[in-house]
Amino acid sequence: MMFLGMAGTARAQEVSVTASVDRQRVSVDESLTLTVAVSGANVQGMSKPKLPSLDGFDVMGTSSSSNISWINGRVSTTQEYRYRLMPRSVGTFTIDPVEVRVGRKTVRTAPIRVEVIQGTATKPKAGRSAPGGRRSPPEAQTSRRAQGNVFITTEVDKRKAYVGEQVVLTFTYYSRLSMWNAPQYTPPETPGFWVEELSRDERARRVVIEGRVFEMQQIKTALFPTSSGKHVISPAVLEYSTGSGFFSRGQTRRLRTDPIEIEVLPLPAEGKPADFSGAVGSYTLSVKADKASVARGDPISLEVVVSGTGNINTVGNPTVPALDGFKVYEPEIERSSSHAGG
Repeated sequence: MMFLGMAGTARAQEVSVTASVDRQRVSVDESLTLTVAVSGANVQGMSKPKLPSLDGFDVMGTSSSSNISWINGRVSTTQEYRYRLMPRSVGTFTIDPVEVRVGRKTVRTAPIRVEVIQGTATKPKAGRSAPGGRRSPPEAQTSRRAQGNVFITTEVDKRKAYVGEQVVLTFTYYSRLSMWNAPQYTPPETPGFWVEELSRDERARRVVIEGRVFEMQQIKTALFPTSSGKHVISPAVLEYSTGSGFFSRGQTRRLRTDPIEIEVLPLPAEGKPADFSGAVGSYTLSVKADKASVARGDPISLEVVVSGTGNINTVGNPTVPALDGFKVYEPEIERSSSHAGG
């Protein structure tokens, strides 16, 4: 049964149209369900409901169902259309009348008012144990403060950097709940940066926060500023559903991290080499030949390796000096990157 927080009903030609929401007060992180029910003797040939503009909400999913009943020798059919809505911001919003075409007439429901608040409008469900009631031991204790049963954070290893200097952005997801579906992660927008993913946890690790066990997963990304000034990393977004199953409709919630401002300084002009390519970081250069002696006409392969910490894409190709007595061919260039450390 769905609790009708508010409903508006209209009738035409013995057909009733009802619009309702499962709750009128919802958190900005939670979804609500708008249900439009069309009931009458013959509703099969009617058009689908025409939704209003739904300012302040995004439609995250739709579903429909029908029910046929026989009462006192009369057949009655109820067609339900359900729309899962996610608030865009905090405030009080009005869902304008829904329209349904009944014969030559258009039936409109009453408007519905919904209040969207910051924080949690419903009590979150408690965490559950793993199958068998056992939890694997946590890997680490952390001083971080918990922000509910599910929360996310984004952090950077520095808030001030030079143009081209690596900034590591870490997104972390903490959860004490068993999810029906995998959470959907939307990375932050990073204007003014060259972006390269460093690592992504394939499996969750267990940590203890304020005496409670959480599952934790991280995504680490390298950001390289391309220009000086103040650049803002937009919020990362995570959507997840709980309580979904055969006998219940899941609640979808959306979490956002705080934006992060990075101050990017221009590279110092003093002491800059004339042939500086823009690479910032710590690099080493090694050179080796595949053989020390060869017969005349046999090739020698010379391998030049540049390695280190930074954006390898900004490192220019090595310059080979003039080699008297040798013919130099075009080199084969390979680039690769990896993440080392925590």
